[in-house]
Amino acid sequence: SGLQHAEIFVDAHHTAYAIQNLVENAINASSAGDVVSIAGAMLPSGDYEIRIIDSGTGMSEAQIREALTPFTQTDGGLARYREGLGLGLPIASRLLLEQRSTMTLQSKIGEGTIVAIRFSRQVSAAA
Repeated sequence: SGLQHAEIFVDAHHTAYAIQNLVENAINASSAGDVVSIAGAMLPSGDYEIRIIDSGTGMSEAQIREALTPFTQTDGGLARYREGLGLGLPIASRLLLEQRSTMTLQSKIGEGTIVAIRFSRQVSAAA
C-alpha cells in the first residue's frame, strides 16, 4: 500500500495549529492553477517528515529570513488576498521547535516553496 506507520509524540493541538498556519501560507502564496500538496515519509534515521509543497510565487533567501521574523510579511508580487500580522511562520517554527521538531524552508521565486517539518523519533512523550 506504500503507507508507513510512524509513532511520534507531539502536542496535537500545537502541531495541528502549526501545520494549519503553514498550509494557509502555501494557499495564500498560490493562485488559480497552482498546486498545494502535503506528503509525509519515514526517514532512514527513524524521524518522520511532513512536506507542504506549493507551486506558488516562491521566495528569495532574504524573503525567507523576513518571513521567519515576527511581524513582517513578504510580498511575492501578487496582490495580498488576506492581511495578517506576519506571525504564521514564526509561530509555527516556535511551536515545532518547542517539541524538538524542526522546520526548514526551500523556495525559489516563481517556482514555489517546500516547507519540511521533521519530527524526531522519540521513545516516549517524556523522552
